[in-house]
Amino acid sequence: MTATVSSTPARPDRAPFRHELYPYRGEDQYLSGTLDYIHEALEADEAVVVAVPSDKTSLLRGELADETAVTFVDTTTAGPDPGRYIAAWSAWMNERGEGGRPVRGIGETAWRQARSAAHLSELRYHEWLMNRAFARSSTWSMLCPYDAADEDQDALRSLSRCHPQIRRDGRHAPNEDYLTGGEYSFDALAAPCDPFQELSYTHGDLAAIRSKVSPCAADAGVPEDRLPKLAVSVTEIATNSIRHGGGHGTLRTWVQNATFLCEFRDSGYIPDAMTGRIRPEANQIGGRGLWLAHQLCDLVEIRSTPDRGTTIRLHVDAPQRGECLFGPAEGGRQVGDDGAPPRQVRREIGHVFYSMSECSPPPERTPMDTPAPPRPTLAALWQVILTDCQVILTGVVGRLSVRSAYGKLARDRGPRDPERPGHPCDQGIP
Repeated sequence: MTATVSSTPARPDRAPFRHELYPYRGEDQYLSGTLDYIHEALEADEAVVVAVPSDKTSLLRGELADETAVTFVDTTTAGPDPGRYIAAWSAWMNERGEGGRPVRGIGETAWRQARSAAHLSELRYHEWLMNRAFARSSTWSMLCPYDAADEDQDALRSLSRCHPQIRRDGRHAPNEDYLTGGEYSFDALAAPCDPFQELSYTHGDLAAIRSKVSPCAADAGVPEDRLPKLAVSVTEIATNSIRHGGGHGTLRTWVQNATFLCEFRDSGYIPDAMTGRIRPEANQIGGRGLWLAHQLCDLVEIRSTPDRGTTIRLHVDAPQRGECLFGPAEGGRQVGDDGAPPRQVRREIGHVFYSMSECSPPPERTPMDTPAPPRPTLAALWQVILTDCQVILTGVVGRLSVRSAYGKLARDRGPRDPERPGHPCDQGIP
């Protein structure tokens, strides 16, 4: 794996990251298994991070009193997109594991509260990716309780495929159902909901994409304060298609189950499944597009294979469902009609840009069947950065006022230092 979330080196005297599924039935069995796991950690002088639904938090707090080695975290702060959870767990575990102290996590997902079939599928994929993200983290382990009271064997089997170990009767053992290969078997993407609209794009079409998506999203019922975030996300993904996906792509939009969807297809391939899920470093060049999309959208689905290329779907909640048509909708509002996005929106986008630290950058996406380009010189990199910055920010000013958000970020950050390469404000949209 090119990059891992943990900055803690593996220790030869400890086993690799242990990821256990714990099927339980009822409160008594839940408390028995989770408390045994916590007490094992405390006896070994290990810290514990607990991220479970609020009702389970109350149960465990009542049993543990004021145990200082146990930290409860609110999973809702990470947002609805499972693509954010690996970075969140990395931050929680690193904070509690200072100095190489071993940390155990208890993470329970409210599976029955999944927002959609797509959301449920991405939650399962996140569980599988945890093994990859923390493979080298020998000081970390994770217990994932699962309420098996409804005896849904298909659901339990699907989740079991994502966990190398399973815990029964207080002991952990290898899980025979675990997918041991390097490939994950995705659920098929649902077909677009009619009516959907389609647009092909290439170099120079970013402004046209934004000008069409914005009124379409507004007409579909996307809240006004979400439109600038969607504009940033759309720009990021379309830019990636043009840069790394063969120079062109296809955009589809539609509304389904009170959700506005933008689907991007191109011929590129994303070789690293962790791309977009690891927090980029503040001084790296590029590698932020998918990360930003995960932070600004309610759900991001990615399917990428060498033979079929890449499909990326952005989901944004649209409480008022409407028919999506390209072009200005009657009564629809362009984001830039009356100036900059709201101050709170600028701050939220700014937080995404300037909270990037600790993790290694993901590899760049490469077009299919194209030899790797020669390593660019520093001067060439600066020329690309400055040119892209000018083109992208100029287009955003004219159509969606996203530059107002970036400009505010730059002013808050302070004057640009031209001698320091990799300054985020100089990089435009990667």
